[in-house]
Amino acid sequence: GTGQATGASEIVLYLTNTGSIAASADVTILTDTGQQNGLDSAITVAPNQVVTENITPYVHDSQALALRVQTNTGQVAASVWEGGSGGGAWLPQATAPATSLVIPGLTVASSAAKLYVVVPGSADAQVQVTAYTPAGAAKQFPGAGVDASADASTPVALSSLGGSAAGLKLTSSVPIVAGVLVPGLGIGSFTTAVPPITEQGV
Repeated sequence: GTGQATGASEIVLYLTNTGSIAASADVTILTDTGQQNGLDSAITVAPNQVVTENITPYVHDSQALALRVQTNTGQVAASVWEGGSGGGAWLPQATAPATSLVIPGLTVASSAAKLYVVVPGSADAQVQVTAYTPAGAAKQFPGAGVDASADASTPVALSSLGGSAAGLKLTSSVPIVAGVLVPGLGIGSFTTAVPPITEQGV
């Protein structure tokens, strides 16, 4: 999602444990300047309880961010709320890192929309971005594409998609996760890469 310096004045992580045993979770914070420290590791979430963590103090001056939650014991559901002037939005949970991603659900008529590319590995990514609209497919960044740094979240401004329904296909040299901020009231809303439909769907 967007960073603290670009509209998210409040960033809160919610960890929910609906199980019968205590859960222990580690949280990794990635911004446009790399991995951020400060948040305690091994956060304990008691059975049938919710723990909230204020992420804002750890991401000052950030342009983009991503959170990775991994449990050592038990299971948790993780959600992130980003609040700003005029409203906020929930960050959708991204699919597993992959070299090919499809992000649907865009209606972007201006260049205010942003693509966020997260590289969880140790090698930089070269990403080609193709936009699909009713007018057909077109590359968003002809030539070299997008350079995304390793172990970081990279924000990239999108050009206009014409205001019609659209989707993006990302092809990367290394596994990545990605999402898009669609401008709107307050921060706007977020959409992220989704897995393919492998069975019957409508």
